[in-house]
Amino acid sequence: MGGSRVFRRFVCSRFGARFSEMMHILEAVAFLPIEPRLAQCLLANLQDGAVAMTHQQLAEEINSAREVVSRHLKQFAARGLIRLGRGRISIAAPAALEKIASST
Repeated sequence: MGGSRVFRRFVCSRFGARFSEMMHILEAVAFLPIEPRLAQCLLANLQDGAVAMTHQQLAEEINSAREVVSRHLKQFAARGLIRLGRGRISIAAPAALEKIASST
């Protein structure tokens, strides 16, 4: 790194960007409850009234466990906010999900 100023800048900028991203993830996981994170993720991946993701993919996206995501999705479904399907989640009440997502 001492031999190339361009390479040093590249490495330092990538390291800084990665560190910032990691801090953002840690902050979300530590301080933001699961429901708003899950609602935000569902809304961010919404296409034609549905989300085409598995529970595992959602869990990876919000840095949680699949079991936790499944439990909260079932609660959303019981409240009439979503309808669960195989690899697909239909959004029944997007306004209610937006309210949950903004309750941070």
